[in-house]
Amino acid sequence: MERTSSIWDRYGIGYVAEAPHLLHACGLDPNVATVDDTMDHCNARLKCLPCGDSRARRWRDAGWHGHSYHPGPAARFELPRWQVVSDEHVGAIQAAELSLQKDL
Repeated sequence: MERTSSIWDRYGIGYVAEAPHLLHACGLDPNVATVDDTMDHCNARLKCLPCGDSRARRWRDAGWHGHSYHPGPAARFELPRWQVVSDEHVGAIQAAELSLQKDL
């Protein structure tokens, strides 16, 4: 089976280095999960545990955040790195996002 849109080969190395942490937090296998079939259809929002903030990020934003704010090998080994926001809170977040889109 060819993995043409794997998380591993879709983006640059630094960004990809964060992917396994995001996938594991979502309960997914980085060797199987794909961008198109899995992550883009996943409604998960993730919180950055090293930052300790309450911001809930989509997976692409979380990957960028981890790459930009926690670079280097030392940061890569801080575990756990991400926490999935509960379904209850994701529903409220999605409702707020829709409301903001309507206001634009």
